Amino acid sequence: MAKQKRKILDGLVEERAGAALETGLILALGAFFALTVREFVASPLLAQLTRAAKVLSQALA
Repeated sequence: MAKQKRKILDGLVEERAGAALETGLILALGAFFALTVREFVASPLLAQLTRAAKVLSQALA
């Protein structure tokens, strides 16, 4: 009986460790994609919009 309980508990611990690892990998992947989008999409777009705003400001001044 005690060995069976121990076996069940070991299985649960192993399953939870696997789930925690999977969650960590998903969070790391999400952070990587967020950084990639910021660096390769948002920053150039913001720079382009800033230049356009300066041009419009100079044209209207």
